[in-house]
Formats: sequence, structure tokens, C-alpha cells
Amino acid sequence: MMSTFRERVVIAGCARNCANFLAPVLQNISAVSGLFSESAFVFFENDSTDQTQQILSNWGQKKSNFHVLSVDGLAASEPIRTRRLEMARNTIIEFIRTRDLRDFDLLVLFDLDDVNAMPLDLHAVERSIAFVLDTPDAAGVFANQLGTYYDMWALRHPERCPSD
Repeated sequence: MMSTFRERVVIAGCARNCANFLAPVLQNISAVSGLFSESAFVFFENDSTDQTQQILSNWGQKKSNFHVLSVDGLAASEPIRTRRLEMARNTIIEFIRTRDLRDFDLLVLFDLDDVNAMPLDLHAVERSIAFVLDTPDAAGVFANQLGTYYDMWALRHPERCPSD
């Protein structure tokens, strides 16, 4: 299959105890990866008690530019989930910045759990990527859905979530 975009992409995400969802999520990641001329993968995994780390490693073992950053013990040192996610995402960004991956054109972040286990609409993904590439003032696009945002627990807003 010929790629849709000549650009190179880094696909990244955080995982902890996601084994039950990784097969369809990794299919989605493969589909998105196929849209680009070249792909790299950076996954941050910590403290999984299921097969998450092994599934990720097996999936990437024959891929070039594939990295799993495993940081066991993070949950013990930082009990607040949102702070762990912040640390994980910042670690991914720093990893990309300090490697040849910094020369890639785009970064696509995936949640590696159930939220991305349903098949993606690749045409919608293509339109989103085209929008970013064709709109000089656009720095990114962000997925969402009708209704309440699925990840409300992480929202910090003085009026909408005053108790957070």
C-alpha cells in the first residue's frame, strides 16, 4: 500500500495494564502508521501486572525505530495518576528530542487502552492530518466525540470542575 503522506511520523503512547485492549489498539496504530512514508514508535510503560510490556515488545521487535520505555516503580513514587501520565508524556517528548526522532515531521499520541480499541475512521484521520499540514497556523488536532469528553477525570478547570 502506498502511503498517503510523504511526512514521517512518531507514534507514541502510555500504557499500564492495557493487555486486554492492545491487539485492536495496535491494529489502529499500524493503520495510522501506514499513512506515512516512515514511522517511529515510542511507548512508555510502567508497573504493568499483566502482559502489556511483553505484547508491546513483541509487536515492535521487527520494527525499526521502535522503543518501549519501561519505568517500573513509578506508581510507588507518584501515587497520583494524572501526575504519572504527565511524567510519562514528558519522558516521551524528551526521548524524541534527544534522538534522531526530533527530525520527524509529526507526532501522533494514542491512548493505549479501551478508548482506542474500536476501529478508527482512517478517512477522518487523513483529513485531520491534511488539515494540520495545510494550515500554517495549526499546531495540532485533537480527537473528541459528541457528548461528554471521555477523559473528564483529568480536566482541571476552576468553573467546570471546581473541586479538582
